[in-house]
Amino acid sequence: MAEPKEGKKKEKKEQQVDPEIAPFLEELLKYLNVNRIDSVVSKFPELKDRNKLKELVLKDILTDAEKDEVKLPEAVDEKHKKLIKELTNHVMKEVNSYFIKH
Repeated sequence: MAEPKEGKKKEKKEQQVDPEIAPFLEELLKYLNVNRIDSVVSKFPELKDRNKLKELVLKDILTDAEKDEVKLPEAVDEKHKKLIKELTNHVMKEVNSYFIKH
């Protein structure tokens, strides 16, 4: 009996968040929830594009965080780029879940 080939399916490893951005990400993730997605969708009820919804939710999170004076790395800083990329990944996962449920 042939043994299964190793490496055919790559397992997604849970990536560790960069410790430099972890506290910032943790703070921003407090803003990510179904109510926020519902709110954005209610403003654009015909929206079916997940990427557009992701962008709108991300913008909404960052706007509220700014209003609440959440301290984030400077926009020109490499940490800021990493933070936004990581936050975007989380937002996209939530948006995908939202579309599956709705």
